[in-house]
Amino acid sequence: MQAEGPDAVRAALEALVRALAPNAAGGLGRGPTGEPTPGQPVLPEPFPVEIPPLVTWARLAIQGLEFTQAIQHYGTGYDADNAVPLVALKPMVVRAYPYVARGLFGDDGLSGRHVTGELILSRTNGDVAYRTGPTRPSGTRVGPERRLDRTLWDQEITFYGGLGELNAEPVFWNAPLNFHVPGWYLRRGHMVVTVRIWLVDAPHLAKVASERIHLLDVRPPRISLVRIKMTDDAGTVYAPTDAKMLETTRLAERMLPFPYLETLILGWELSLKGIVEGSEVCPLLPHLYWIRVFNELFGLGQVVFGIVGGSLSPNAHAGCRLQGQSIAACVVGLQGSFTHELGHLYGRDLHVGSAPKEPEDPNYPNYGGDRRSIGEVGIDAGLAPLELKDPAEWDDIMSNGQLRWISPYTYRAILNARGMFDTVPADPRRVKSWLVLKWRLVRQVEGEWRLEVDGAHRIAAPGRLRPRPYQEGIAPATPVALDFVDCAGRILATHHAFAMPAPEERLGDGCCGCGRYEPHIPESARPWLDFFEPIPWPEGDVARILLVREGRLLDSLEVGEPPSLELGRPQPDGERVAIPVLAAHPRVRPSVLVLFTGDDGESWHPVAVDPEEGEVALEARYLAGGERCRFRAVATAELQACEAESETFALPRRRRALFVQARQVRPPDAVRFSATIDSGGLGGVPPEEVLWHSDLDGELGRGTELQRALSPGRHEITVRAPDGLGGTLSERAIIVVGG
Repeated sequence: MQAEGPDAVRAALEALVRALAPNAAGGLGRGPTGEPTPGQPVLPEPFPVEIPPLVTWARLAIQGLEFTQAIQHYGTGYDADNAVPLVALKPMVVRAYPYVARGLFGDDGLSGRHVTGELILSRTNGDVAYRTGPTRPSGTRVGPERRLDRTLWDQEITFYGGLGELNAEPVFWNAPLNFHVPGWYLRRGHMVVTVRIWLVDAPHLAKVASERIHLLDVRPPRISLVRIKMTDDAGTVYAPTDAKMLETTRLAERMLPFPYLETLILGWELSLKGIVEGSEVCPLLPHLYWIRVFNELFGLGQVVFGIVGGSLSPNAHAGCRLQGQSIAACVVGLQGSFTHELGHLYGRDLHVGSAPKEPEDPNYPNYGGDRRSIGEVGIDAGLAPLELKDPAEWDDIMSNGQLRWISPYTYRAILNARGMFDTVPADPRRVKSWLVLKWRLVRQVEGEWRLEVDGAHRIAAPGRLRPRPYQEGIAPATPVALDFVDCAGRILATHHAFAMPAPEERLGDGCCGCGRYEPHIPESARPWLDFFEPIPWPEGDVARILLVREGRLLDSLEVGEPPSLELGRPQPDGERVAIPVLAAHPRVRPSVLVLFTGDDGESWHPVAVDPEEGEVALEARYLAGGERCRFRAVATAELQACEAESETFALPRRRRALFVQARQVRPPDAVRFSATIDSGGLGGVPPEEVLWHSDLDGELGRGTELQRALSPGRHEITVRAPDGLGGTLSERAIIVVGG
């Protein structure tokens, strides 16, 4: 006689579930492998078998999948779920939201139990690219959908409510099931993410969700770092090290919508007097003008960022930028300031309420009534262990809050502006003549103008310049026409130059935390106008340059006598290379630019401008190196230039440089590893090409940031990365665990 009643129905339905489960799971294994396994069987998509809700008792369900690389819309209503675009080669966190769905009879026997799962990342042809388990192998607790809490990371919360001990009932808040996907496996184009979850104590009860994602091909920005040494009155020099300069960029690399940053430390450094405190970064920016122009003309980088020696609080806002000039600076170690200023360079203003008298972004969303909140839950996916950013506590990076991450609004805006600094790559075989001119027009009492030239360089360079950016809200300025005229009075070419912002505008618009901002000042009300820009030099016999504004001749520059120039013998001496440079002229002081080649003149890079005391001394490790190295000096006076080249010599070729840190954190056996890389002009390194190894525990993982629990003992940690020349960089660190 067959059993009857609810128990019999339950048994029959559970048998049906067990029969359907293998098909519903697509034939996958019942546990995570934790390893990338290319060549796995093709996974069906979508999964064809769905258990009807009217047939089962309580069952597993997945509310959805969230894909986050720094910030994402999900479940808040501020935008469609997963509306923030994804970037190829950038680490990603996939969050699956499991819950218990009641069946026909209202049974909820699954709540309080634990689920685990696995993630499969596959290409559109079905090939598996990566396969892994959740960040917490034991999984997460499940319960009703209303008990899911997005702000929890690999933990649950239980508290008891009610009146009195007898009436107290447990209340559960459950976390998503989280999966980390290294950026190496996220290639541009379409991919498929499949997540399968199952009950830990009943693996046959499973659920599968699968979604197609699109990954954008975003080129990493090329950022040239300039060391700015500061010397106080006692003669103490504050010089940021290479490792500290690169570490300052780390937060921006993880937070902003780029796969990584291509950072190049220039051997061209500045030495200035004084100690930087907060807003004093801003007056340092004019010292970067020449570097920025030559950096762009010779194709070294898109942004020049000065890293200033000194020591300030980690929460200080000691940074500054010149928007539209691709110039910025901050004090070494202030990662938030570096990221903030880089955001400004990509066109982001401060938010309402950030600081008095600062330019504001009126379009920033009012997330939950807070004009500074990031609005959504942020995730630092490039950090190990991963960290969540609660929008109730974290403000947007473009505010002046103490805890700052990036909002969907800012993330998408910077992503949309990612091509702002793109130019056609410089071809060293095709050069163009330029006049790099820094000059000032001083207004006289009777309305006349006097010309003062602060520097002029006639050079040949392969680069191209970006067009002048449009400044919204400011009326277009009246340009000064520079007419290049020959001996017969014919105009060979005309260039229109625009004055730079006034000093008070430049400081107020550029300083973060200074609290200084003045509205736009009409040029007619300024005592002087400053100009600084490269100007194409036309073909033909130029005799003079006329400066004309609104049809009125302001002044002129006459082409006169070239300077004399002597370039001595290069003097390699261990880690440094020196070369004498002597330029002279009977009437004016010549401007001098020194270039270097490591490939016998195939390409040239600027290394110094207007050297003092007739000598250029450089650190050899910042020079490209090669078997046939030479220096070239270009001296300019009265708009005439002359050149001289040194004899050929040899230097070791410059490789990328690798810097490593390892420190113990909680729990006591956990170690956080960090690696930073100077590209050396050889291209950036994706984080997944950085490999870590312990002589006791073996392979530790990939990436520029990771945290691992190590076994007790003395570990020799080795980190490896490509050197850019076909070889491998290797650095070691010693760390003792439990001793």
